[in-house]
Amino acid sequence: MERALIQIRNGPNWSPADMFYFDTLVHGARGHALAADLSEEELEVYGVDWKGLHDDTPLHSQRENNPEETGWTSWLGRVGPPEHLNEVPVESPQGPFYPDQVAALEAVIAEWRGLAADSDIIHLWNIALAFCRTLNNTTAF
Repeated sequence: MERALIQIRNGPNWSPADMFYFDTLVHGARGHALAADLSEEELEVYGVDWKGLHDDTPLHSQRENNPEETGWTSWLGRVGPPEHLNEVPVESPQGPFYPDQVAALEAVIAEWRGLAADSDIIHLWNIALAFCRTLNNTTAF
């Protein structure tokens, strides 16, 4: 496989991987070290876009494109990201068993829960499989 090289004037032709590797060696994994600590006055204005601070265009765009809280809706047909990126609403799946059958299965395998040995996990699966087969009178599982 031939490497793609980037031509650099007055320098060696390197691949992107080579550039990353050697720059990491030269500048460190996190890039250049930060300058000395800023004074209180410098910290107060650091990173402030003074021209954009009083520009109403971004605020107008935000209000226009992001309506107030609308509650949870489906992602289908939606424009933009969901309101809360830290939540993932998930509906409970519909299984082949009724709630009382699931409760019975939970009771049968309760003593095997939390055991970490491979043999215990295999035994747990075998017990659960046998129980599910008896519930449905089938060998389909």
